[in-house]
Amino acid sequence: MARPPITKSRPWTPQAGRFAGQTFRTERAYRDALARAHGFANWGEQQKAPKRVAPKHVKELRKDEREGRTKAFRVLSRVRRGESRTAAERAEHTTHNTVDRWVGADLTRGPSGRVVATPSDRHSRGMDVLTIDGLQNLDVRSSRQRTLVSRHWNAIRLYRDYGELQPLRDLVGSSVAGHLLECDYDAIDEWARLGELEIEDIYAETA
Repeated sequence: MARPPITKSRPWTPQAGRFAGQTFRTERAYRDALARAHGFANWGEQQKAPKRVAPKHVKELRKDEREGRTKAFRVLSRVRRGESRTAAERAEHTTHNTVDRWVGADLTRGPSGRVVATPSDRHSRGMDVLTIDGLQNLDVRSSRQRTLVSRHWNAIRLYRDYGELQPLRDLVGSSVAGHLLECDYDAIDEWARLGELEIEDIYAETA
C-alpha cells in the first residue's frame, strides 16, 4: 500500500532503513533527506542534476520520470523553434528543474539574455522509423537524425493524404542509424495496407 503524503498533521517516522526512527513533518523534508543521502544538497538540486538514459533503458524509469523526460525534449524543440523557455515550459506543463535535468546542457543564455537552444544535440531517443525492411524502433542519436525521421514521416503523410511526391523524392537514399528510409511509393502503399503506418507517436520508447 502506498504511503500517504507527509504533512504537519500527518508526520511519518520510518520503522526501518536509513531513516528509521527519524520523524518527518513534510514531504519536502523527507525528499531533501533522500537527496542528501545520494550526495545532493537538497531535492531541488537532485531534480536539476543532468541525467542521460539510453533508449533501451527508458522503460526502467518511473512513469513520472518518463513523462518528465518527454516533456523536456518537447520544451527543447519549442525553444529551438523560437519560443521562450518560460512559454515552452508552460505549454508542456513542466518545470525548470525537470527541463534542466534532461536537456539543461542544450539550453544556454544568448547575447540578448534570452535562453536559446544549441543548434543540435547528441541525445539518443527511440523512434519508430519506416525503413526498407519495414517499421523499426531505432536508437536515433542526434537532433539532426530525429529531424530527418520527422521529415520522412511528414513526407509519407503528404504522399498518402495529398499525393505529393517531391518530399519523398528528396529523401531517396537517406538513412537513419544505418537503415535506409522507405521512399518507394508502391512499397509505402503496401506497408500501409499491412498496418505498419498506424502509429500514434513516433517516439515509441516510452510505450
